Amino acid sequence: MLYVGGCLDDLILIHGGAWQMADAPLADRIFSVLERSPHVPHRGLRFETNQGHVTLRGVVRSYYQKQMAQEVLLGLEGVEHIENQLEVEWPQ
Repeated sequence: MLYVGGCLDDLILIHGGAWQMADAPLADRIFSVLERSPHVPHRGLRFETNQGHVTLRGVVRSYYQKQMAQEVLLGLEGVEHIENQLEVEWPQ
């Protein structure tokens, strides 16, 4: 199983089993669109991708940010499924 993941602070690649380079360009595109979005926080957001399936993880400050992180990925070439596991923590 291949996992290509990233964090907006640092891009990381995690892999095991059969290495498939197809997910590395997808991870680059995901990183780029998330970084460019003014509605998505740039810290503490992580993602993994495995053959077009993207999992978002981390903490955001609102349900709007959670939804926008998912929305910016919807039209991205190579994204087949998005699992949004972002957690919302309200500012105190």
